Amino acid sequence: MPKIFIFDGNALAHRAYHAMPILNDRRGQIVNAVYGFFSILLSVLSRHNPKYIFVAFDVAGKTFRDKIFTDYKAKRKKPPQDFYDQLPIIKDILHIFEIPVVQKKGYEADDLIGALSKKLSQEGENEIFIVTADQDVFQLVSRQVKVLSFSRGINQEKIYGQSQVKEKIGVEPKNICDYKALSGDSSDNIPGVLGIGPKTARDLISQYGTLKNIYQNLGKIPDKIQARLKQSKDNAFMSLKLATINSRAPINFDLKEARLRDFNQEKIEKEFLKFGFKSLVKRLPQSQRRIAAQDKLF
Repeated sequence: MPKIFIFDGNALAHRAYHAMPILNDRRGQIVNAVYGFFSILLSVLSRHNPKYIFVAFDVAGKTFRDKIFTDYKAKRKKPPQDFYDQLPIIKDILHIFEIPVVQKKGYEADDLIGALSKKLSQEGENEIFIVTADQDVFQLVSRQVKVLSFSRGINQEKIYGQSQVKEKIGVEPKNICDYKALSGDSSDNIPGVLGIGPKTARDLISQYGTLKNIYQNLGKIPDKIQARLKQSKDNAFMSLKLATINSRAPINFDLKEARLRDFNQEKIEKEFLKFGFKSLVKRLPQSQRRIAAQDKLF
């Protein structure tokens, strides 16, 4: 089966920014997220030999989730400007690699990843890997879709299939949104049901499956939990919408454009050395490793 890798650009850049020490190029610009992102990319190329690669990014501005809940992600600390300043550099270097960038105003990268993985799953027996540092995409895992997660720093990776997601979260991938609708998600400021934590949420899902089915069987649920569910019904169904990745996000793509090509080695080396990434040049496939002695080694 062809291996298709979909990178979560923002999540990986953010992980790299916090995992790497501060790195400056010759002009003094901070480039640690750039270095870390392409360290991950080269690691994936070396270990997994993908046939196709896409990279999805968020676009600045509000999404449909902000219209549903104005406090969505309100408690999340905004990264400093020197993080955002590195995203255009990452996209420029991806262009030199001839790896397509996917982004659309009004949608999060997760929605574009969901739409891509759904369409690619329907188009044949493709083996799809979502490369991320974020667990939100676990809900997309299926027979054909796996998550390659960087959970600690940028060096340790783990692949999550359906059984691994169930072991980690305690529910099937298809029920993760129902789980978050009950227990909430503090990282995205999704409220859930007041007074229901992860264990109770897992127990309810284990017995009734979906949030809709839970509310259709309220009379069978113990009084204390039943009262909490009744009191927070609106929040529960709102939370379900917030947590659900929109796999119907309008997106156009050409798989042929994502086929990994023999990129321009000289241009990539020149770009990496411009930022002082000598060690990344050494890791380029079939690199001539032409490294100027004056370039600082990161």
